[in-house]
Amino acid sequence: MLDGALANLAGLIHDSVRRSTGFVINWGPPGHFERRPNVERSFKKIAEDFFHRMPSSTGSNPHSGRAPDAASAAKKHRIRASEIEDLIDVVFAAQNGIPTVGNYNNSPLDTLRYFLTGPFPKTMVRRIPRFSTSRSRCMLRTQLCTVRGGVESGRRPYIQFENVHYTSPVLNVSSRLVGTKLTIYIDDDDLRQVTAFLPEGAELGVLTAKGLWGVTKHDLTTRQAIFRLVTKRILVLSESADPIQTYLRYLSTRRSNSKSNNLLSPTTQRMWSECHGADVMP
Repeated sequence: MLDGALANLAGLIHDSVRRSTGFVINWGPPGHFERRPNVERSFKKIAEDFFHRMPSSTGSNPHSGRAPDAASAAKKHRIRASEIEDLIDVVFAAQNGIPTVGNYNNSPLDTLRYFLTGPFPKTMVRRIPRFSTSRSRCMLRTQLCTVRGGVESGRRPYIQFENVHYTSPVLNVSSRLVGTKLTIYIDDDDLRQVTAFLPEGAELGVLTAKGLWGVTKHDLTTRQAIFRLVTKRILVLSESADPIQTYLRYLSTRRSNSKSNNLLSPTTQRMWSECHGADVMP
Protein backbone atom coordinates (compact mmCIF):
# COMPACT_ATOMS: atom_id res chain seq x y z
CA MET A 1 0.00 0.00 0.00
CA LEU A 2 1.39 3.38 -1.04
CA ASP A 3 0.71 6.87 0.21
CA GLY A 4 -2.22 8.37 -1.66
CA ALA A 5 -1.09 12.00 -1.64
CA LEU A 6 -0.95 13.36 -5.20
CA ALA A 7 -1.77 9.88 -6.55
CA ASN A 8 -3.48 11.61 -9.48
CA LEU A 9 -0.04 12.78 -10.67
CA ALA A 10 1.56 9.32 -10.49
CA GLY A 11 -0.09 7.83 -13.56
CA LEU A 12 3.15 7.15 -15.44
CA ILE A 13 4.83 5.38 -12.52
CA HIS A 14 1.63 3.56 -11.56
CA ASP A 15 1.05 2.15 -15.04
CA SER A 16 4.72 1.27 -15.60
CA VAL A 17 5.02 -0.63 -12.31
CA ARG A 18 1.71 -2.43 -12.74
CA ARG A 19 2.38 -3.57 -16.29
CA SER A 20 6.04 -4.52 -15.86
CA THR A 21 5.82 -6.28 -12.48
CA GLY A 22 2.21 -7.39 -12.12
CA PHE A 23 1.91 -5.68 -8.72
CA VAL A 24 -1.47 -4.56 -7.44
CA ILE A 25 -1.17 -1.00 -6.15
CA ASN A 26 -3.57 -0.05 -3.37
CA TRP A 27 -3.63 3.66 -2.58
CA GLY A 28 -5.95 3.11 0.37
CA PRO A 29 -9.11 5.07 1.19
CA PRO A 30 -8.58 8.83 1.22
CA GLY A 31 -8.68 10.48 4.63
CA HIS A 32 -8.06 7.26 6.58
CA PHE A 33 -4.42 7.38 7.64
CA GLU A 34 -4.99 4.53 10.11
CA ARG A 35 -5.22 2.11 7.18
CA ARG A 36 -1.56 2.74 6.24
CA PRO A 37 0.24 3.33 9.56
CA ASN A 38 3.69 2.22 8.37
CA VAL A 39 3.68 4.60 5.41
CA GLU A 40 2.27 7.52 7.39
CA ARG A 41 4.69 6.99 10.29
CA SER A 42 7.71 6.77 7.99
CA PHE A 43 6.78 9.92 6.10
CA LYS A 44 6.09 11.82 9.32
CA LYS A 45 9.43 10.83 10.81
CA ILE A 46 11.34 11.81 7.67
CA ALA A 47 9.52 15.14 7.55
CA GLU A 48 10.24 15.94 11.21
CA ASP A 49 13.85 14.72 11.26
CA PHE A 50 14.86 15.96 7.84
CA PHE A 51 12.65 18.25 5.74
CA HIS A 52 11.31 20.48 8.51
CA ARG A 53 14.84 21.12 9.80
CA MET A 54 16.09 22.52 6.51
CA PRO A 55 16.42 26.30 6.12
CA SER A 56 14.16 26.15 3.06
CA SER A 57 11.39 24.09 4.68
CA THR A 58 7.83 24.99 3.70
CA GLY A 59 6.49 23.29 6.83
CA SER A 60 3.66 20.82 7.18
CA ASN A 61 1.13 23.35 5.87
CA PRO A 62 1.02 27.06 4.93
CA HIS A 63 0.35 28.02 8.55
CA SER A 64 2.79 25.75 10.39
CA GLY A 65 6.54 25.25 10.27
CA ARG A 66 7.40 27.35 7.22
CA ALA A 67 10.92 28.76 7.39
CA PRO A 68 11.27 32.55 7.05
CA ASP A 69 11.84 33.41 3.39
CA ALA A 70 12.29 29.76 2.37
CA ALA A 71 12.87 30.55 -1.32
CA SER A 72 15.76 32.92 -0.56
CA ALA A 73 17.26 30.35 1.81
CA ALA A 74 17.20 27.72 -0.93
CA LYS A 75 19.09 30.09 -3.26
CA LYS A 76 21.55 31.19 -0.59
CA HIS A 77 22.49 27.66 0.44
CA ARG A 78 22.24 26.29 -3.13
CA ILE A 79 19.94 23.44 -2.18
CA ARG A 80 19.53 21.11 -5.15
CA ALA A 81 16.73 18.61 -5.72
CA SER A 82 19.24 15.90 -6.72
CA GLU A 83 21.09 16.32 -3.43
CA ILE A 84 17.82 16.08 -1.50
CA GLU A 85 17.07 12.80 -3.28
CA ASP A 86 20.49 11.45 -2.25
CA LEU A 87 19.82 12.41 1.37
CA ILE A 88 16.44 10.68 1.27
CA ASP A 89 18.19 7.49 0.12
CA VAL A 90 20.48 7.74 3.15
CA VAL A 91 17.52 8.28 5.49
CA PHE A 92 15.70 5.21 4.19
CA ALA A 93 18.88 3.11 4.32
CA ALA A 94 19.38 4.08 7.96
CA GLN A 95 15.75 3.36 8.77
CA ASN A 96 16.01 -0.12 7.28
CA GLY A 97 18.95 -0.91 9.55
CA ILE A 98 17.59 0.41 12.88
CA PRO A 99 15.95 -2.12 15.30
CA THR A 100 12.56 -1.14 16.71
CA VAL A 101 10.62 -2.34 19.75
CA GLY A 102 7.51 -2.97 17.67
CA ASN A 103 9.52 -5.38 15.54
CA TYR A 104 10.88 -7.33 18.54
CA ASN A 105 14.11 -5.31 18.51
CA ASN A 106 14.82 -6.33 14.94
CA SER A 107 15.49 -4.02 12.03
CA PRO A 108 13.56 -4.40 8.76
CA LEU A 109 16.69 -5.93 7.23
CA ASP A 110 16.91 -8.43 10.10
CA THR A 111 13.32 -9.46 9.44
CA LEU A 112 13.99 -9.99 5.75
CA ARG A 113 17.12 -11.95 6.57
CA TYR A 114 15.18 -14.17 8.98
CA PHE A 115 12.54 -15.10 6.43
CA LEU A 116 14.70 -15.34 3.30
CA THR A 117 18.02 -16.90 4.35
CA GLY A 118 19.15 -20.19 5.80
CA PRO A 119 18.84 -23.75 4.52
CA PHE A 120 15.04 -23.65 4.97
CA PRO A 121 13.64 -20.21 4.10
CA LYS A 122 10.36 -19.44 5.81
CA THR A 123 8.72 -17.87 2.79
CA MET A 124 8.76 -18.19 -0.97
CA VAL A 125 9.91 -15.15 -2.89
CA ARG A 126 7.81 -14.28 -5.90
CA ARG A 127 9.97 -13.37 -8.88
CA ILE A 128 8.98 -11.17 -11.76
CA PRO A 129 9.75 -12.36 -15.32
CA ARG A 130 13.39 -11.95 -16.28
CA PHE A 131 12.65 -9.55 -19.15
CA SER A 132 10.84 -7.19 -16.77
CA THR A 133 14.03 -6.48 -14.83
CA SER A 134 15.71 -4.89 -17.83
CA ARG A 135 16.21 -1.14 -17.58
CA SER A 136 15.04 -0.85 -21.19
CA ARG A 137 11.60 -2.28 -20.35
CA CYS A 138 10.91 -1.43 -16.72
CA MET A 139 9.89 1.98 -15.39
CA LEU A 140 10.32 3.65 -18.79
CA ARG A 141 7.53 5.23 -20.77
CA THR A 142 6.67 3.99 -24.24
CA GLN A 143 5.60 5.69 -27.42
CA LEU A 144 4.66 4.59 -30.94
CA CYS A 145 6.81 6.02 -33.74
CA THR A 146 6.41 5.44 -37.47
CA VAL A 147 9.43 4.44 -39.54
CA ARG A 148 10.00 7.03 -42.26
CA GLY A 149 12.33 7.32 -45.23
CA GLY A 150 12.78 4.63 -47.86
CA VAL A 151 13.85 4.28 -51.47
CA GLU A 152 11.28 6.71 -52.88
CA SER A 153 12.37 9.54 -50.60
CA GLY A 154 16.05 8.71 -51.00
CA ARG A 155 16.57 8.57 -47.24
CA ARG A 156 17.57 5.65 -45.07
CA PRO A 157 14.85 4.50 -42.65
CA TYR A 158 14.57 6.41 -39.38
CA ILE A 159 12.07 7.43 -36.72
CA GLN A 160 11.48 10.91 -35.37
CA PHE A 161 11.09 11.58 -31.65
CA GLU A 162 10.97 15.05 -30.11
CA ASN A 163 12.20 16.70 -33.35
CA VAL A 164 15.28 14.47 -33.67
CA HIS A 165 15.87 11.53 -36.01
CA TYR A 166 16.88 8.16 -34.56
CA THR A 167 18.29 5.17 -36.41
CA SER A 168 20.67 2.21 -36.15
CA PRO A 169 22.76 0.05 -38.49
CA VAL A 170 19.92 -2.51 -38.52
CA LEU A 171 17.17 0.02 -39.21
CA ASN A 172 19.32 1.69 -41.88
CA VAL A 173 19.08 -1.41 -44.09
CA SER A 174 15.47 -2.33 -43.26
CA SER A 175 13.49 -0.54 -45.96
CA ARG A 176 10.70 -3.08 -45.51
CA LEU A 177 9.92 -1.45 -42.15
CA VAL A 178 9.05 1.92 -43.68
CA GLY A 179 5.54 2.79 -42.52
CA THR A 180 5.72 0.36 -39.61
CA LYS A 181 4.89 1.64 -36.14
CA LEU A 182 7.64 0.79 -33.65
CA THR A 183 7.24 0.85 -29.89
CA ILE A 184 10.13 2.73 -28.34
CA TYR A 185 11.12 2.72 -24.67
CA ILE A 186 12.27 6.14 -23.53
CA ASP A 187 14.49 7.18 -20.64
CA ASP A 188 13.48 10.82 -20.19
CA ASP A 189 16.73 11.50 -18.32
CA ASP A 190 18.89 10.50 -21.30
CA LEU A 191 17.50 10.94 -24.80
CA ARG A 192 20.66 9.98 -26.64
CA GLN A 193 19.26 6.50 -27.25
CA VAL A 194 15.92 4.69 -27.27
CA THR A 195 15.13 0.99 -27.51
CA ALA A 196 12.77 -0.07 -30.31
CA PHE A 197 10.48 -3.09 -30.68
CA LEU A 198 8.58 -4.39 -33.69
CA PRO A 199 4.76 -4.71 -33.64
CA GLU A 200 5.00 -8.46 -32.97
CA GLY A 201 7.18 -7.85 -29.91
CA ALA A 202 10.63 -8.67 -31.31
CA GLU A 203 13.39 -6.30 -30.24
CA LEU A 204 14.84 -4.21 -33.05
CA GLY A 205 17.61 -2.86 -30.83
CA VAL A 206 18.95 0.48 -29.70
CA LEU A 207 18.35 3.51 -31.90
CA THR A 208 20.75 6.43 -31.52
CA ALA A 209 19.96 10.08 -32.09
CA LYS A 210 21.45 11.23 -35.38
CA GLY A 211 24.15 13.82 -35.61
CA LEU A 212 25.57 15.36 -32.46
CA TRP A 213 22.33 14.88 -30.53
CA GLY A 214 23.70 11.49 -29.52
CA VAL A 215 26.90 12.85 -27.93
CA THR A 216 26.07 14.82 -24.78
CA LYS A 217 23.62 13.48 -22.23
CA HIS A 218 20.42 15.53 -21.96
CA ASP A 219 16.88 15.04 -20.69
CA LEU A 220 13.45 15.70 -22.14
CA THR A 221 13.15 19.12 -20.51
CA THR A 222 16.42 20.25 -22.10
CA ARG A 223 15.43 18.97 -25.54
CA GLN A 224 12.12 20.79 -25.41
CA ALA A 225 13.72 24.00 -24.11
CA ILE A 226 16.21 23.98 -26.99
CA PHE A 227 13.55 23.61 -29.66
CA ARG A 228 11.41 26.32 -28.08
CA LEU A 229 14.35 28.68 -28.55
CA VAL A 230 14.86 27.40 -32.10
CA THR A 231 11.19 28.02 -32.92
CA LYS A 232 11.47 31.59 -31.61
CA ARG A 233 14.65 32.06 -33.69
CA ILE A 234 16.62 32.83 -30.56
CA LEU A 235 18.94 29.85 -30.95
CA VAL A 236 20.45 28.58 -34.20
CA LEU A 237 21.72 25.00 -34.34
CA SER A 238 24.57 23.96 -36.60
CA GLU A 239 25.19 20.42 -37.83
CA SER A 240 28.84 20.79 -36.84
CA ALA A 241 28.18 21.92 -33.25
CA ASP A 242 26.91 19.95 -30.28
CA PRO A 243 23.38 21.34 -29.65
CA ILE A 244 23.63 20.80 -25.89
CA GLN A 245 26.91 22.71 -25.69
CA THR A 246 25.39 25.45 -27.85
CA TYR A 247 22.48 25.68 -25.43
CA LEU A 248 24.80 25.84 -22.41
CA ARG A 249 26.79 28.65 -24.04
CA TYR A 250 23.52 30.50 -24.63
CA LEU A 251 22.61 30.15 -20.94
CA SER A 252 26.05 31.32 -19.85
CA THR A 253 25.76 34.36 -22.13
CA ARG A 254 22.40 35.26 -20.63
CA ARG A 255 23.89 34.87 -17.17
CA SER A 256 26.81 37.20 -17.94
CA ASN A 257 24.49 39.79 -19.51
CA SER A 258 22.08 39.74 -16.59
CA LYS A 259 22.00 42.95 -14.56
CA SER A 260 20.57 41.22 -11.51
CA ASN A 261 22.71 40.89 -8.40
CA ASN A 262 21.04 37.60 -7.58
CA LEU A 263 23.79 34.98 -7.60
CA LEU A 264 21.29 32.28 -8.43
CA SER A 265 18.96 33.80 -10.99
CA PRO A 266 16.58 31.45 -12.85
CA THR A 267 18.97 31.39 -15.80
CA THR A 268 21.91 30.47 -13.56
CA GLN A 269 19.93 27.76 -11.84
CA ARG A 270 18.92 26.35 -15.21
CA MET A 271 22.51 26.35 -16.45
CA TRP A 272 23.78 24.51 -13.35
CA SER A 273 20.97 21.99 -13.69
CA GLU A 274 21.74 21.34 -17.36
CA CYS A 275 25.47 21.00 -16.69
CA HIS A 276 24.82 18.55 -13.88
CA GLY A 277 22.60 16.45 -16.14
CA ALA A 278 25.10 16.54 -19.00
CA ASP A 279 28.04 15.67 -16.73
CA VAL A 280 29.98 18.77 -17.80
CA MET A 281 31.33 21.77 -15.94
CA PRO A 282 29.56 25.12 -16.50
